[in-house]
Amino acid sequence: MSSAQALRVRTLAVLLLVAALAFARTLAPVWLPVFLGAVIAVAAHPLYTRVLNRWPRHPHLVAAVVVGLVMSLVVALLAGAGLVLAREVIAVAREGRVAVWLARLNVDVFHLAEGAMTWMVSIADRASGVAQGILGASLGGVVAFVLTTITAYYFVLDGPRFTRWIVRLVPLRRRQTRALIDELLGVTRAILLSTFVTAAFQGVTAYLGFRIGQVPNALVWATLLMVASILPGIGSALVWVPVGIVSILSGAIWHGVFVLIWSAFVVVGVADYVIRPRLVSKSLRLHDLPVFIGIFGGIQAFGLAGIVLGPAIIALLVALLHIYSRDYRPRLRSHVSSARPLGPAR
Repeated sequence: MSSAQALRVRTLAVLLLVAALAFARTLAPVWLPVFLGAVIAVAAHPLYTRVLNRWPRHPHLVAAVVVGLVMSLVVALLAGAGLVLAREVIAVAREGRVAVWLARLNVDVFHLAEGAMTWMVSIADRASGVAQGILGASLGGVVAFVLTTITAYYFVLDGPRFTRWIVRLVPLRRRQTRALIDELLGVTRAILLSTFVTAAFQGVTAYLGFRIGQVPNALVWATLLMVASILPGIGSALVWVPVGIVSILSGAIWHGVFVLIWSAFVVVGVADYVIRPRLVSKSLRLHDLPVFIGIFGGIQAFGLAGIVLGPAIIALLVALLHIYSRDYRPRLRSHVSSARPLGPAR
């Protein structure tokens, strides 16, 4: 390679590095909506393919309708859960159950009210900043929702084109790159399937436990728990722990204890520690342990997105090891076997 060619290669490498760093800086504030859009696209693409086979002349319209239906379903579930929770809180306040619980805990209601008034006055002093914060969070939520929808639309519409571009770009054999992409798509679908199955299992078992524990509006609370169970471990605990504690404070001590034990060992234990890892490991042909580490380690490292990112990283590592073992390790063995053995000559 001549000096001019080497200079051009170095210049291209520097420019590519600068552009990649600038892109990473641009993507950092919005990576979660983009990631969620990609996950939604993976889930919606089979439906898009089926509908497109019937109306092949309108791919843009089909992609928009499919993504719109999926996003509408997500919004309906979240809005329904929020409305149900708000209705239950209002009902509890109207029935005066809060005062009864506070009395059981020997809490001075007047002292608590005085503290609440002081807190409200301090909040009022900072009302402008609070209002700006709420407005900023609302606008941020709207922007994230719009960006997630747009990302899902383009990934659904142009997913195969993106795949072909990645296959051409990555400096590996095409079958190797396609194997890596298929592995990532497979783990995403497996995680989504396991999430839906475990959510349904937790909803049904929670409803049974709440009915046995004589929890009022058992179906409502089981539905809320099913939605919250998207986050493994602690998600459903945001519902069943308060339900059990409220039952105990209401005087139904044994019913509350039953709800807590049932939820901890059956609703959460079986779903998150048996069903979810088994479904993912069976779909990806992985051992339960790395799947378990991927799910819960991913949540600790990446938050909610770690539900998919953690197992995806594990699956990518395993796929790379398989490629190395299949395509490169035999060559190393042949070179070693043909080389002169080390040690003293005989």
